[in-house]
Amino acid sequence: EKSRKPPTHTPTHHTRTHTTINDGLRDFSLSFPCLLFPSVFSRMICWPSCRHGALLAVLGILVVLHAGCSHAVQFDISPGAEFCLWEKVGHNALVTGEYNLAYSGVTRCYMKVADPDDEIIWTNEDASTGTLAFTSGEAGLYKVCFLDMGRQGIAANPQQRRRVTFEIKSGAAALDYDEVAKKEHLEPLALELRKLEDLVKSVNQDFQYLRNRERNMRDTNESTNSRVAWFSAISVAILVGMSAWQIVHLKNYFKRRKLV
Repeated sequence: EKSRKPPTHTPTHHTRTHTTINDGLRDFSLSFPCLLFPSVFSRMICWPSCRHGALLAVLGILVVLHAGCSHAVQFDISPGAEFCLWEKVGHNALVTGEYNLAYSGVTRCYMKVADPDDEIIWTNEDASTGTLAFTSGEAGLYKVCFLDMGRQGIAANPQQRRRVTFEIKSGAAALDYDEVAKKEHLEPLALELRKLEDLVKSVNQDFQYLRNRERNMRDTNESTNSRVAWFSAISVAILVGMSAWQIVHLKNYFKRRKLV
C-alpha cells in the first residue's frame, strides 16, 4: 500500500484578509494627522512608506512636552526659613501657578518670583491661597521663593511648620482649556485637537528660539575665530620684527667691539 500524505492546507484567505486589515489601519493612522492638521503638516508629504518615522518622532516630542510642562510640589516651611524652586521656562511663554498655604496666625509668608537675571517680577507680601501668572521675557530658570516670617508683635514658634502646596504650569499647559471651550463652544474632540495644535505651536516656537540662539552662537564663534587669527598674525609679525632687530643690533655690537 502506498502511504498517502495528508493534504497541506494553506489558509491563504485568512492571511490575505489579515494583511489587508493591517495595511488599512496603518495607512489610516499615518494619514489621520494630515487630515486633522492640514495647516501644520502642509509641508509634510503624508505617505506611509516614507513619513512613518517622522510622525512618530513628532508625536513623541508632543507627549514629552505635554508631560513635562506641569509640576506640583508639597513641602513644609518653618518660621525664618526660605524655600526656593526653579522652573525652566521657554522664551515668551505663559506661566501660571497655584499656591495654598496652611493657616498660621503668628507668621506670614512672603512670596516672590525672579527671572534668570534675578530681577523680581512678582511678589505677594502675605501669601495664603491664590494664583500667579506672568509671561516670560527670556528663556531660562525662573525662581519661586517662599519666606515664612513672624508677624509684627507676635513671637513665632521655631518648631511650628506650615504646609505649602504649589503647582506651576508653563506653555500650552498653562492655558485654561475649559474656559476656551466655553467661549468658543468646542466639542471634546475639537478641544483635544486644539490642545495638540497649541503643543505644535509651542514646539515650533522653541525650535525658532533655538535656531536663533544657534545663529547667534555661530556668529560669536566666527567673530572669535577672526580675532584669534588676527592676534596670531600680529604676534608672529611682532616676533619676526623683534628677531630681525636683535640680529641687526647684535651684528652692529660685535662690529663695534671688533669681535667680527
